[in-house]
Amino acid sequence: MSFGVDTPLGPLLRYTTRMTTERAPIPKFIGARVRRREDPELITGRARFVADIQLDNVLHLTVWRSPVGHGRVLAVRTEEAEALPGVAAVLTAEDLQDAWVKPLPLLSGAMAGSYEFTRLPKRYPLACGLVRFAGEGVAVVLAEDAAV
Repeated sequence: MSFGVDTPLGPLLRYTTRMTTERAPIPKFIGARVRRREDPELITGRARFVADIQLDNVLHLTVWRSPVGHGRVLAVRTEEAEALPGVAAVLTAEDLQDAWVKPLPLLSGAMAGSYEFTRLPKRYPLACGLVRFAGEGVAVVLAEDAAV
């Protein structure tokens, strides 16, 4: 089968298939030990990981995510988290409402290859009054230590 210039795909794609009874060769690494060459530092533990980098004056951000699949956010009580030592800020959608004039831009059809903007529900970085899925961000905590 061949796609030529006379088909709609012709200018974009030239593709030819051929029927054969030959078997494809089995790659030599299937069922065999493969020596890793690409990253010996990572394998031996001599590499430097991001977690190993220590910077001064850094705040760690943790997102508190919704445990429920759908629901209304009636209140987010942040007093206990704010009282913990080392916590710089606890922010919710209400705290950042003035900073977000518009919802986040969403690109639909990206997985399907169609990059057209379509009508989608408004999405903000944190849930604003309604949680739409389990794991949606509800609040963020900025602290001096990631363990807080």
